Amino acid sequence: MHTAPSYWEQQTWLRPADVAIVGAGLLGLWTAYELKRQRPHWRIVLLERAPYAQGASARNAGFACFGSPSEMLYDSRLNGEDAMLQVVEQRYAGIGKLRRVLGDDAIGFDHSGGYECYPDAPAEWDEKIAGLNKLLQPIMGTPQAFVPAHAQLPAMGMHGFGAMVANRLEAGIDSGAMVAALSKLVQQLGVQVLYGAEVLAKEPAADHWQLRTPNWQLRASQVLLATNAWLHHMAPTLGVVPARGQVLVSKPLPGLALQGTFHFDEGYYYWRHLPGQRLLLGGARNADVAGEQTLEMTTSAPIQQALEAFLIRHFPQYFTPQNIVVQIEYRWAGLMAMHPQKTPVLTQIAPGLWAAMCCNGMGVALAPRFAETVASAILTN
Repeated sequence: MHTAPSYWEQQTWLRPADVAIVGAGLLGLWTAYELKRQRPHWRIVLLERAPYAQGASARNAGFACFGSPSEMLYDSRLNGEDAMLQVVEQRYAGIGKLRRVLGDDAIGFDHSGGYECYPDAPAEWDEKIAGLNKLLQPIMGTPQAFVPAHAQLPAMGMHGFGAMVANRLEAGIDSGAMVAALSKLVQQLGVQVLYGAEVLAKEPAADHWQLRTPNWQLRASQVLLATNAWLHHMAPTLGVVPARGQVLVSKPLPGLALQGTFHFDEGYYYWRHLPGQRLLLGGARNADVAGEQTLEMTTSAPIQQALEAFLIRHFPQYFTPQNIVVQIEYRWAGLMAMHPQKTPVLTQIAPGLWAAMCCNGMGVALAPRFAETVASAILTN
């Protein structure tokens, strides 16, 4: 049954907004932060259909998302060196901004470093790493962003890998704490956040947009769609493809020596330690790429089985075919947004109506800086 808002509600929560942002995930929150910081007198409203930001923002694996060598080399082949370096620079600056604005303690920043593992050292790998380090030096200010770390493999307690590269720029984060801290900050700045507000329709008027929810409407001069994977339906012209990412977390594993964040198979597998000697593992999306292009936030048997097989193969001291099910305590799925160009995307769909995405599961690092671009476009419209 439709419940009409009261006079009081219309004078407070439902007052017309200068900008309404649909989606209170990382990009929506960071854009609200930038808009309010630059226009303190503007009324900025965030609308989130869930009780809190879900999607990918609080359902990821908790990586700072600096990136791995094989991923950067792939992006360079896909989009060219200049485009790859531009995205890496945005990530590097975004991680710095995340730490500076929110603080390491508030986001659970664990600077244990990052690693990429390989079955064996790839052909001409030393030459490729040296070339990548040379490209990254102007951005990082260090001659060796990536260094060989093969000798550390035995101490990590991992099996089945023959080579490993390390960097000190990757880190673990507490995704829930990060989103909570950013939500608190934007509300302290005066941004209105409306949870449980699913936008069913967006209707243009002469000088504004009317956003309709199940029980009320909100008028806004400009609207930003920042719904990540759901842009697939809300803004189909963007070419966004949803991609489900699945994660599991073990029970406490006595003696677990693993420290840091890890990638394998061009980033399709990723794992890290958690407090209490737990092991988090995510990915395996390449085991069923078509099946993972979905908006369903549920786990699936093919991917969970691939993750389990990975644990049995590389951590046999903890996981066997007989005990693997009881050794896993948490399983979940989150939704990413993918784009063929693997770069952040911003477009103006219509006058006063914008859509944006950070792209390809790297929003933790990309959102803080990309939000500046999004806010600038809205402010100069």
